Amino acid sequence: MKTIAFGRFELPLGETPLIVGILNLTPDSFSDGGEYASFEAAALRWQAMVDEGAAVIDIGAESTRPGSIPISAEEEIRRLSAVKDLIAASSIPVSVDTYKSETAAAALNWGAQILNDVSGFQADPEMAAVAASAGCAVCLSGSSRTDDNENDIMNAIKRSLERSLETAVRAGVKEEKIIIDPGIGFAMTPEQAFEAIRRLKELHTFRLPIELGTSRKRLFASICGSVPRERAAATAVTTTVGVAAGVDFFRVHDVKINREAALTAAAIFPDRRYPYE
Repeated sequence: MKTIAFGRFELPLGETPLIVGILNLTPDSFSDGGEYASFEAAALRWQAMVDEGAAVIDIGAESTRPGSIPISAEEEIRRLSAVKDLIAASSIPVSVDTYKSETAAAALNWGAQILNDVSGFQADPEMAAVAASAGCAVCLSGSSRTDDNENDIMNAIKRSLERSLETAVRAGVKEEKIIIDPGIGFAMTPEQAFEAIRRLKELHTFRLPIELGTSRKRLFASICGSVPRERAAATAVTTTVGVAAGVDFFRVHDVKINREAALTAAAIFPDRRYPYE
């Protein structure tokens, strides 16, 4: 059985789909901005996601929604520091959603085990070195912006991931510590996003664990409307598609419905295969 180590934790790959619960500490998140800014609210949400079956908690303190205003590393660290005691005492692995090396270093010092970089180590040249030095796991997102002349969305994502993986390995990040994410929704039309989801199996050419993050995103707006909270069922559908395609991790706001969808899909597709088996 293949596993992936997150610090003192170890999770199996290729068996039960793994749910990554999102905890936003941002005041301006597209979905739940400001709801968990206090320690008390964050702690309650954290425990609720653990109780619902999350395998990992992913915390973020800067919104990456379209049109959001970037914040400094100092402000990001200040926001994350509100839950540093929760990070240190967590009963499951903790992922930190950041593209800034200063923030990454602070979170790792508090006890986080995973760096989730939506830029795929392309925004901050020091991120890869921080990850390599700490020996932590990383989740690297692809981008469809890789080549303006590339009309094939999955080829663009794969080219972006190749660049990110080269950066990571060159800095000393171990391959067994790397997860890849296609970056669904970032600089994509809904049609491109749905095509990328349809073609998730193509990412197995990297022979690495895959994370899928579609939760409540704008690509569902034409189907479910403009209210992000009303997109949980649509998100769960993409989770079932991801399970059938051999995806390992599902980064979601709504843990319970997505975990149930993932387990049901796993029962329907027991013979799904992973490239590392």
